[in-house]
Amino acid sequence: MIHPNDRWNIVATEPYLKAMGISGKVIISGAAACALGALAAGCKFFAGYPITPSSEILHLMTKHLLSFGGAWHMPEDEIASIGMCIASSLCGKKTMTATSGPGLSLMQEELGAAILNEVPLVVVNAMRVGPSTGQPTKPSAADINCMIHGRHGDAGDAVVILSPSSVRECFSMTVAAFNLAEEWRTPVFVALDGYLSQLEERVDIPPHVAVYQRVTDSCGAPFGKEGIVSGFVPVGGVHPQAYTGVMHDSLGNRGSFLPEVAETFIAHLLAKHRNIIPALKKDDHYAFFEKGNAPDDTELLLVSYGVAGRATKDAAAELRSERIKTTHLNLPMIWPLHEELFEAHQRIPRMVVVENNTGQLLPFLAPYFPNAKKELFAKWNGTPIQTGELVRFCEQLFKKEEKETAHKCEMLSSMQKNLSPQTQMRGIVPWHEYPAEAPFVFVEEKREPENETGISVLKPYSFCPGCGHQSFIDALLPMLEEHGLTNKNTIFVSGIGCGSIVSTTLGVHLIKTSHGRALNAARAVRLAYPERTVVVISGDGDLVNIGGNHLIHTAHDRKRFPMLCVCLDNANYGMTGGQPSATTPLGANTPIPTPSASPFDLKKLLFDGCEIDFFARVSVADHEYLSEVMRKAIAASRKTFAFVQVFSHCTTHFVKNNRDLFSRDRLKELREIWERE
Repeated sequence: MIHPNDRWNIVATEPYLKAMGISGKVIISGAAACALGALAAGCKFFAGYPITPSSEILHLMTKHLLSFGGAWHMPEDEIASIGMCIASSLCGKKTMTATSGPGLSLMQEELGAAILNEVPLVVVNAMRVGPSTGQPTKPSAADINCMIHGRHGDAGDAVVILSPSSVRECFSMTVAAFNLAEEWRTPVFVALDGYLSQLEERVDIPPHVAVYQRVTDSCGAPFGKEGIVSGFVPVGGVHPQAYTGVMHDSLGNRGSFLPEVAETFIAHLLAKHRNIIPALKKDDHYAFFEKGNAPDDTELLLVSYGVAGRATKDAAAELRSERIKTTHLNLPMIWPLHEELFEAHQRIPRMVVVENNTGQLLPFLAPYFPNAKKELFAKWNGTPIQTGELVRFCEQLFKKEEKETAHKCEMLSSMQKNLSPQTQMRGIVPWHEYPAEAPFVFVEEKREPENETGISVLKPYSFCPGCGHQSFIDALLPMLEEHGLTNKNTIFVSGIGCGSIVSTTLGVHLIKTSHGRALNAARAVRLAYPERTVVVISGDGDLVNIGGNHLIHTAHDRKRFPMLCVCLDNANYGMTGGQPSATTPLGANTPIPTPSASPFDLKKLLFDGCEIDFFARVSVADHEYLSEVMRKAIAASRKTFAFVQVFSHCTTHFVKNNRDLFSRDRLKELREIWERE
């Protein structure tokens, strides 16, 4: 067992202050404070896409990260940003991205993959009025529900959300976000808004901060169990490690068809999430929880978070001076919630929840105050809450007759008649048998380090009879050996679909992404391990249809991201019933009519259009030439982005209905290589 205290370091902030031109008590923005906190916490990779009001964080991280041994990339969209951050974290780097509401919406599927794989990750969300473009320059706390429940599936809400209310807290909570992400192996949000991210205040940055250091290598279990966190096993470490989107046990054994695997691992994620608050309240490294009891005479509790806490604090003081005995509770962490956060305030008879939205957190708070009369002060028009308007609202409550102001515990204020509070909260009524507070130790189920080994098939897969993918494997493995590629110097990436199964059969370091996002992970891996060979193997639907945007941008930046990308093109969506893909020949017989336009010509798109240096077309039916193509492609991938379109006949869906279009004889005619000097 490894005790977590062994992993805390005291880090001087002076080098980061000096790099950003900050000294003493200076005036900086909330965005700058976040960037400073990320650097001090040891962030080594940042990917982000410009979006108001978070773009200043992007500018600062790209300006300073390289000076501290990090790397950054501004990819084509927010999906690529979060995918690159996840992959970089899986390679052992502390990572962060920054976005706003529309970008966060795009990131949700990848965040679900991060939760499943227990990936340490920090996301700064500078919220604005929405939905859609909304008011891009106006502040709001409108993404609370999106951050909590944006992902599908059980345990999709197993994230942490911190909510700073000052520029000083933007710094300290960003540091805390990295510590929480690393210690608990979970995505952590820092919930800013358009006001706080641009607010400038005089801040005294402490000379030192406590920083939690991740295990850089481990032979232990890659995942936790029963709510207990495991050590981190990086891709590219001493033991070949695969991270996929499939349900798995603590040792990483995939079990997508095993009920007990899903039940046990989801229960682990829920138990781990529920353990966070009790553990943090006992840990002096996290000092942002309020301590002590509310005054005995308190008759009104004001609960707030984020920027709303500034006006709420002043309002509580003003109300008490006017003989309304008021106490203020500001929540620095708004998710997860736990009984221990509210025990000192549960006897107060009346509460007002103050939110810069329509009341998104109130349904989650309500069960913790079963006996209080609840009111909501909500403001969602893009302007911050003012002290005076909150004071007037509270004064009116106390002027009304009791019968006019009493509300049942399950109702919200009259301003929010259409919202219904939850009647049961996870953590109050746990549904499974794991204890509410497990001892915080690390699972270390040791695996012996492996010597440098060649790449071979570890778990054979029963491809459909006659499928060409097995023929590709048979041609690929000797070429990998010929070029000296082993688990020490090679990392594989794949997406979703028939073609992506190939990499899962091999005993290799592997990141298997969500659908269409393989090249985002591959780019991050290339930046994390510039000395290693990156091999991407996926299908036409994954790489060209849903992933086409990422394909174009990776190809365009070919010199920065040298890698081998193999498209196992079976001209249809073979795993889902044979629907047409971007490479399905015109006029093909498919379950859904093919488009009237010609299929994508990948040579014209990538070699002619994006000007990549190596492109080849070949068929699995021509084993000898396929081997020659792979030999040349691997060599080219050392210096540039090399793309190979391998036509691999789908016998289950496509060939049987289109023998004239995809016959073996016709496929053998595909023998083309284009290279630039």
